[in-house]
Amino acid sequence: MPVLGLQHVNIRTSDLARTIGFFRDVLSMKVGPSPRSTSMENGAWVFDDNDSAVVHVAKASMVYPSDATLPYKPSRGSGAIHHVALRCTGYDEIRHRIQGLGLEFHENHMPQLRQILVMEPNGILFELNFPVDAP
Repeated sequence: MPVLGLQHVNIRTSDLARTIGFFRDVLSMKVGPSPRSTSMENGAWVFDDNDSAVVHVAKASMVYPSDATLPYKPSRGSGAIHHVALRCTGYDEIRHRIQGLGLEFHENHMPQLRQILVMEPNGILFELNFPVDAP
């Protein structure tokens, strides 16, 4: 059974509105209700430009079916996600948006790749990768 790829990342958050806002307002990603819901009161899916759900956000208090056997324990430190990398286009646009919102960020420039690293509200670093041949 080979792993074929990453389907999505789940972020459980104590500030759902701010977390959704990061993806919608900073990264201009589409946000919608989870498949079994019609509202975003307890969680949401975040979609890439191909309409694939890549991030699932939910309130930290949300009960998942797996919580009965594998309880959720928020943690900081070595067990936490350090960063999530996204392939992106529109480097100048995203950089200006991040600056305009007053967010701290770091840039790396390599021959084949430009990166913007920015923290979302829960302390997860997002690595935005822009291939040099992309606009």
